[in-house]
Amino acid sequence: MIPLFNQVLIEIKKKELVTSSGIHLAPDEDGKLEEATVIAVGDECVKLKAKDRILFKSYSTDTIKLGADDVSFIKEEDVLAILDA
Repeated sequence: MIPLFNQVLIEIKKKELVTSSGIHLAPDEDGKLEEATVIAVGDECVKLKAKDRILFKSYSTDTIKLGADDVSFIKEEDVLAILDA
């Protein structure tokens, strides 16, 4: 799948919901920052490339089911940082 224009296809890093001591944590969906890996970028994206690790606000994505995996689309301008440039 190839995103169009300035869209970026990402795989969001799963958060650990159980601590090492076995305590179960509730998922937080309050717009906090999340980490993801870029899968593919549209032809108008200038800063990002596949395999970049990025930081973004969780409410700025559109998520779809692709086979067994959930992937998300985000606009390049909604990315806050590249974690390993």
